[in-house]
Amino acid sequence: MKATAASKSKKKINFNKFGYYAISLVVVAVLGLWPTYFSKFFDGTADFNFYYHFHFMLAASWIVQLPIT
Repeated sequence: MKATAASKSKKKINFNKFGYYAISLVVVAVLGLWPTYFSKFFDGTADFNFYYHFHFMLAASWIVQLPIT
């Protein structure tokens, strides 16, 4: 069978630098959550309810699962 022009032009996805992107995503997430979430634990003003922690855990698990898959 002949290969069509569309199949010849397909490029393979290169994942060589994915680790850098995954680390960058974690750094951006920590920096973005620092003023409203993480810093509250260090200065003793962390009085969050369950839903706030639940939302953080869902977001954090999504970020952790992204490089695993």
